[in-house]
Amino acid sequence: MKIMDTLKKWTVESIKFKLIFPIVLVQILGTNIGKFVNFVLDTSKEVIAKAGIQNEFMEGNIGLYVSSVFSTLISVLIVVFMYDRLVLRRLQLVVRFTDKLGAGDLSSELCFKGNDDISKLCKSLNTGSTSIKNLVVEIDNASNNIQQSSSAILDATRNSTASIARIQSKSHILAQDATNLLNDTQRAKLSLLKITRSNDELSHKVKASLETSSAIKTRATQMEVEAVHSLEKAIRTYEEKQQNLRNALEAGRIVDEIHVISASIKEISSQTNILALNASIEAARAGQQGKGFQVVAERVKKLAGESAEAISHIDEMVVQVKNAFLKLGKSSQDILDYMNNEAKADYELLIKTGQQYQRDAQAILSLSEEVHTSTEVMGSAVADIEEVIEGVSESSSRAAGYTSEMKESLGEMNEAMSKVTESMEGQAEMSVQLRESIKRFIIFPSM
Repeated sequence: MKIMDTLKKWTVESIKFKLIFPIVLVQILGTNIGKFVNFVLDTSKEVIAKAGIQNEFMEGNIGLYVSSVFSTLISVLIVVFMYDRLVLRRLQLVVRFTDKLGAGDLSSELCFKGNDDISKLCKSLNTGSTSIKNLVVEIDNASNNIQQSSSAILDATRNSTASIARIQSKSHILAQDATNLLNDTQRAKLSLLKITRSNDELSHKVKASLETSSAIKTRATQMEVEAVHSLEKAIRTYEEKQQNLRNALEAGRIVDEIHVISASIKEISSQTNILALNASIEAARAGQQGKGFQVVAERVKKLAGESAEAISHIDEMVVQVKNAFLKLGKSSQDILDYMNNEAKADYELLIKTGQQYQRDAQAILSLSEEVHTSTEVMGSAVADIEEVIEGVSESSSRAAGYTSEMKESLGEMNEAMSKVTESMEGQAEMSVQLRESIKRFIIFPSM
């Protein structure tokens, strides 16, 4: 197969062979024609000689001359004809094809038969034209895709730039809000500090109220004990001195003791009234938590008033007793009846008053303990709130820093997106220019 391919390459597929082979045939034919002419001349010369005609002009190798002229003429004609058919016309088509190719017309195609050098050249040119055509189509499609992608990316980058600008604006607002939140937390910390101080003051006052309530309870207990003792003593005096009126007159000292006790009770009542007034003031300061304490304080104040009235009544009784002692001579039995009835009832009322003071003092003490517990709970809650506010303050500070960094990053990103937008606009312009350049190529033949 290789020998046959080589043989075809140097014979059938070679233009040189196609040009030389007819010339060789003409040369062979010219040689035979020369021999034939010489043979005819030789025969004619003998005939002419027999006829007695001069034949000197027929001397020489005329056949050679004739064959040479014939061969040369035929060879030239064959060479011209074969060159025109095999080379010149085809080269003219190739030139026109290359001119169109140079002008950007890729719609034409060379169609030569055979497999000689020019045919191979035409096939190569057709292959190159097809490759260029495919390349131009691919470039056109790619430029179209690039233009569409560039437009889409350009729109996206513009939208992204606008979004980044909006986010940057929002980040500025967020940074301002974080700063405001930080300032608010600082103010909240100051307010919380004031609340802590007020709570501490309230706690100290509640402790003082606890001590005062305890003292009131102690005095009320003491008053009850003294009243019971006085009542028992009055009863004993009544029983012992009933039979002896004159000895009963010595019981006037009991009236003096009652006067002393009434003075003490007055003092206690006055102090209780002052304490109730202070308790009302403290309850008003305590606000909503002090409403219950306010009610108890009013009750204590009311009881103090009742005690004052009772003491005033006792004072009146003392005056009456003194008057009774003055009138003892007339109405000793009335004094005994008074001691048995009125004085005993007054002592019992005094005992009940002392017991009521104890209950009120206990109520005030319990209320003060509850308020004290509430202040401790409030102090703990305030401490927790202070810790939370401290955490919020730190978070706000970090958030402010983060938003500032985010704002700077968004600014850099916005600048980068602007550069990307400029690059994409340039790429879009380049794709348009590329498409305009591609339009110069004619891909398909015009109808």
